[in-house]
Amino acid sequence: MYQIDGSTAATSKPASTALGTVGYFTDGNPATGVPATIVPAEFFNSVMLELMNAITGAGLPLSKSTTNQLYTAIQTIAQGGGTNYALDTGTANTYAATYAPTIAAPVDGIVRALKVKTANTGASTFALDGSATTYPVVGLAGSALQGGEMVAGGIAVLRYSVTLAAWVLVHCTGAALQVAPGTQSKHAAQLSQVQSGLSSYAVDSGTANTYVAALSPALTAYTDGVKVRFRALTANTGASTLNVNGLGAVAIYGGAHSALAGGEIIAGGYCEAEYNSTLAKFVLLECTGGALQVPAAASASQAVNFGQVAAIAGTARNLAALLTAQGTTATWTADELLIKTALGGLSFLFNGASVPVNLSVSGIGGVVGTTPAASGFAAIYAATGPGVSLKAFATDATATKAQEVYTGTLPPGYTASQLIGIAPISATVGQFAPFAQTDRRVDWAGGNVLTGSTFVGGPTARTSTSIPLNARFVGGFNQIGNSAASAMSQTLASTGINNMGGQYCTYNIAAGTSIAIPFRVAVTAPQTIYQQTTNSAGTPGFTISVNSFDF
Repeated sequence: MYQIDGSTAATSKPASTALGTVGYFTDGNPATGVPATIVPAEFFNSVMLELMNAITGAGLPLSKSTTNQLYTAIQTIAQGGGTNYALDTGTANTYAATYAPTIAAPVDGIVRALKVKTANTGASTFALDGSATTYPVVGLAGSALQGGEMVAGGIAVLRYSVTLAAWVLVHCTGAALQVAPGTQSKHAAQLSQVQSGLSSYAVDSGTANTYVAALSPALTAYTDGVKVRFRALTANTGASTLNVNGLGAVAIYGGAHSALAGGEIIAGGYCEAEYNSTLAKFVLLECTGGALQVPAAASASQAVNFGQVAAIAGTARNLAALLTAQGTTATWTADELLIKTALGGLSFLFNGASVPVNLSVSGIGGVVGTTPAASGFAAIYAATGPGVSLKAFATDATATKAQEVYTGTLPPGYTASQLIGIAPISATVGQFAPFAQTDRRVDWAGGNVLTGSTFVGGPTARTSTSIPLNARFVGGFNQIGNSAASAMSQTLASTGINNMGGQYCTYNIAAGTSIAIPFRVAVTAPQTIYQQTTNSAGTPGFTISVNSFDF
């Protein structure tokens, strides 16, 4: 493009004439007397200058030999965006900029860019080209700005929306970007979505041991390290699985990389599981209110699992019970009491235990299993389980030795038990005989193992139902007497081998007298102690009575 340079060209631009009646070019029609349009120099000057100004305005020098400069100028102006860019002249939250050329009002879809002078701290507005009408600025989610979306020195790009009657902040360099909530896996997420973790959380809709979670947006594959959080509908009772968005049920392991055993997930607990591609399993990181599976500790500072805890069945501190008169109810107390699910199993420790047992009722707090026999013994068990309180119950220990942990069927909800007492039963079924228990020693009225005059020699086993099957030691009185003066002895021992552990009663008895001394010996065979006697004259009398035992 070039400016006319012919020899007849004017050296200065002729003055413009007044605007006449506007119209269109015509070739004219001689037949009808319509003259052709005369094109004045003023028109050509106007067209030439418009083209020249467009080219030079784009920063290009005029070139007589180049015939695509207008096209190049249009590209340059479009690429530079200079008409859409200006410096912000407003203040924080109230932005303003004037562009060249200016427009009276924004139209739908118009884009403007500005260099921000001050950062926004909340909801903001923008005034275009000095317009007295300002419009709010919203983010890509269509919501008012909150602060930090426009920063000082940042280049902000705004697009006007007639629908919103607002400028939409497309972006601002160096600033936070407001987006709509993500609903698909590749969508940008809002900070609130990330903080709430809702994209990885669901409410379980499965059953016990079979958990189901439907995440939104849906998980498309189980990948290493993906975490799923869910609120459990039911507690687990053993090995369990998790199925996320119908991708298939996957076994859940605990922190020790072993299948769950029960109690690690509880109803209403908030659970977090992470997929481990090496195991091809979900690993339960935690469930609020549930037990936590951990591997065996290898050093002093590490958590131990129950299998490593040195908890001995029957451990108690200041275990006691006292019944001063025959009755249906007795109460056992302990400062500290350990209860187990099995020998070598899980342990539960209680402080300040106090558990009554009423022989007149059935079930927990009363009789479980076989009713204790009259003039026999009752085994007293403390029992507990996940989510249930500490209680106690009685069962018969007359015909069968009671085990440290109850081997029968526990009441519903109870999973652990511990033998805490062996109590004597009166001649009336459903009534305790008076007794006193201190730790694992029981004192009561007792009874005779034997009495008579024919028991001479030995050692001989003496078995009696007055000694409970659970007795480990038994105590009472060793009594000897005679109708005549005599040298007598009676030895009581735990075995029949050389009177091991024997306790002696040896005296020269005056005629018609007797003597009794206390004894305490171990019980090595059920309900049995061993007796050996001597007598030098007259008719002897021997009595063995028991009134205490250790179980």
